[in-house]
Amino acid sequence: MEAVDFLLTSRQDMFILLRRKQERAQEKMTRSADSHHSDFSFSVGDWVYVKLRPYRKTSLVGNNYQKLGKCYYGPYQPIIEPLTILDHKWDNPDPPQLRVLVQWLGLPPEDSTWESWTELQARYHLEDKQRRRLRRSRSRILITSEDPRKQNPKAFAFSSSNKAKCLQSRAVEKEQRRLHAPVIDRSYGEPAPYVVVVQGPPQVGKSLLIKFLVKHYMKHNLPDVRGLITIVSGL
Repeated sequence: MEAVDFLLTSRQDMFILLRRKQERAQEKMTRSADSHHSDFSFSVGDWVYVKLRPYRKTSLVGNNYQKLGKCYYGPYQPIIEPLTILDHKWDNPDPPQLRVLVQWLGLPPEDSTWESWTELQARYHLEDKQRRRLRRSRSRILITSEDPRKQNPKAFAFSSSNKAKCLQSRAVEKEQRRLHAPVIDRSYGEPAPYVVVVQGPPQVGKSLLIKFLVKHYMKHNLPDVRGLITIVSGL
């Protein structure tokens, strides 16, 4: 029992030591990362320069030499727009004011803030965002959403005319295959035929297997066999 207690105690001490070292390593990494960062606050209308990552620069036009490319691009105006409304509440002062919990575009839900609904409507154009009808009441507020297909019809449309044509022709071809399914016509008393389906991925020898079956198990010789074929033989 003493040996077991000693092993358990040493194991627990080892876990505590590892946990402390892990916490110290995390703190050291955090300090090292924070030393290269600076806190800035921007307001609507400010112009800033944007620093792009190397993998982002590959899509820029006019940059033949990757190492000699620019580090900062701009100036640009920061885009801070409301993404969606998460919650709502009423303030007690008379008259009561409606406040909504707003998730901002490009920010995680943890950075959502409470904003005045009146000021939010006056500051931002909310018509092109997710439309929500807020029905004011002293006791409750009703939030309804419209059909997403009506909000942004381009997102649900075909990306190109060629893609639309391919989808339409595929649907027509599928319907034709269903209507013209092959049937087997045999006389009375003739034994049931054998149906062999040869299918699989390309370049695995399907055509060679089909030619072998046609040569040895069919009365009529076919000069050339290609693609997916169902062999029907009345043996």
